[in-house]
Amino acid sequence: MNLAMTAQPTVIKFFAPVIDATINALMQAVDQKLAAGQHSFTILVSSPGGSVFHGLSAYNYLKGLPAEISTHNFGSVDSIGVVLYCAGRKRLCVPQARFLLHGVSAGFPQGANLEEKQLEERLKGLQDRHREHCESCGSEHREIRWRRYASDARSHNTQP
Repeated sequence: MNLAMTAQPTVIKFFAPVIDATINALMQAVDQKLAAGQHSFTILVSSPGGSVFHGLSAYNYLKGLPAEISTHNFGSVDSIGVVLYCAGRKRLCVPQARFLLHGVSAGFPQGANLEEKQLEERLKGLQDRHREHCESCGSEHREIRWRRYASDARSHNTQP
């Protein structure tokens, strides 16, 4: 093993949306360096977010590596990009960096209809994923709550 190569971390620039092609390129770059004996990585992140599937896959991949991973917000890390950023054991950011966090939403095609039981199952799945994410990041878990449409509509009724 080349000790000079492993003494300094490999720096990878991820200035891209979180999509299939960019996450595959990131994983290939890391795999190539791991095969060459490198076990320390700094990933410079600036991302507008993108695919939740690919972001979670990248997070799990990076967290499972037998390597030291540091992430550094170099500009703007938005949406699922924040999850990618959280994959670093050591996380840094420049003073003017920003993070964009937003609520979870689910889109349904026009005319789609879900029964109450289906909505409850979907919410339970979101709660489970949220709890797992909070545990893996060491952050506080707050329960996601669903208010029934009827009570929600009554609370926003502006009629006397």
